[in-house]
Amino acid sequence: MSDNRDRAITIRVAETASDEIVVTGFVGSIKNAIIKAVLYNDVLSAEEAFKFEPPDPGKIIIMRTITARLVLDPIMAKQLARWLNGQVQIYERFYGEIRAPQGAEKSPKTEEEEIKQEQQLERKEKETPQSNMEKT
Repeated sequence: MSDNRDRAITIRVAETASDEIVVTGFVGSIKNAIIKAVLYNDVLSAEEAFKFEPPDPGKIIIMRTITARLVLDPIMAKQLARWLNGQVQIYERFYGEIRAPQGAEKSPKTEEEEIKQEQQLERKEKETPQSNMEKT
């Protein structure tokens, strides 16, 4: 009989250059029993607005960067949902109830709406020249 310790798996952890992903929004869908989500970060760019005196708020640009694409099987998605729900409960115990901002969506989008939005994001990402993305 062999000892289970002889068959132990060694796990080494490596970090990427950027170990934090800032998320200000996401869209997702279910396709072929796989759950997909595109996470993005919006940043206001006011450089153009400040070229005018007084600054022109109409010239403010939102720079949207796709920060990650999650592809999850249903089991992993459920584990992630449970973990996130637990984190929200802990947060709310310390800081109070999290309330949706006024005007925020009250009901989730349909799968078709989410797929269309994801496709639009993917098209915009492909259309954006690499040189423009590097300026951010």
